[in-house]
Amino acid sequence: MDLAVAKGLAADNIVRQNVKTEKLRAKDSAKIGHIPSKEEFGKILNYFASSPGGAPFVFAAKIIAYTGCRIEEARNVLWKHVDFDSGMLHISGTKTDAAKRTIPMANQLVKLLKPEFRKVEKIGKLDTNEVKIMPVSDLNKRLKPACEALGIEYFTNHDLRDYFATTALEAGIPVHTVAAWLGHLDGGALLLKRYAHLRDQHSAEQARRLKF
Repeated sequence: MDLAVAKGLAADNIVRQNVKTEKLRAKDSAKIGHIPSKEEFGKILNYFASSPGGAPFVFAAKIIAYTGCRIEEARNVLWKHVDFDSGMLHISGTKTDAAKRTIPMANQLVKLLKPEFRKVEKIGKLDTNEVKIMPVSDLNKRLKPACEALGIEYFTNHDLRDYFATTALEAGIPVHTVAAWLGHLDGGALLLKRYAHLRDQHSAEQARRLKF
């Protein structure tokens, strides 16, 4: 029913209205780190790109920022999970079985993945489908010194997932849809609670642009 709501096939999950939701509230108090601005994210990418051996980290950072994957999920994405024909990406959720999901790929993600896929195909030594798309297992050790060097508040792998969520919400994508993309099964309740202040800030910025 949650998937039906996310896809616009149902107005509400009538099943969830009639079950206890204590488990869904367990993570409501999770702390939010520093969610980078688009400018800060761009600076980090440029810093990585200009550093020795930084290209794989540019790619990895974009993967998380463009998909909203948890770092564990990103590590487990194989090329067989990328469907260029349908424009969909399958994510084998690691936190819970319910986190397994298929999301539409944004244009920037497709443009990022296609050239890399061609490189893997040219190698030809392994079954391309079984090759992991992530070139590194972690970003935090690179992010910390990069943020310090740039004078940016430190953000982590997981904060890039939050960056994806806020970017999607600010683009006007419905909360329940973003929640489904992130692997949440609460219809967007947690998103509304965690990002309400950011949505209000964005709303205020948009209102200031109005001219009558």
